[in-house]
Amino acid sequence: MNKPPEKGSDKSRDEFIKLIAAKEKLKLAARRGEQQSVWVGFIKYGTIGWSVALPTLAGVACGIWLDKNYPAPHSWTLSLMALGLFTGCAAAWHWVESEEMKIKKDDEKKKAEDKKDE
Repeated sequence: MNKPPEKGSDKSRDEFIKLIAAKEKLKLAARRGEQQSVWVGFIKYGTIGWSVALPTLAGVACGIWLDKNYPAPHSWTLSLMALGLFTGCAAAWHWVESEEMKIKKDDEKKKAEDKKDE
């Protein structure tokens, strides 16, 4: 735990004030709703899962239809399932990368604001 500074120390007093200011900023950010709830995490993981599952299932459905109507020496179902899986994984990867970039930008913005406040 952080202890209050000893009396008579200006440097310790300034450090203590900075510590209290940082904690207050966290409290204010929480009150404004900047911290995400558990449900937001579930939604994000669900988005990743569905972005992989839907193209894969669409590939399977199209492949089954093609296998029934246009038979070929190879399996349309397996081919389009693999294509859908690849597409879904690429989409999920792109979404995760964009979310990571947003988080980095927000962190840089907060650091710049903190330096400005000092």
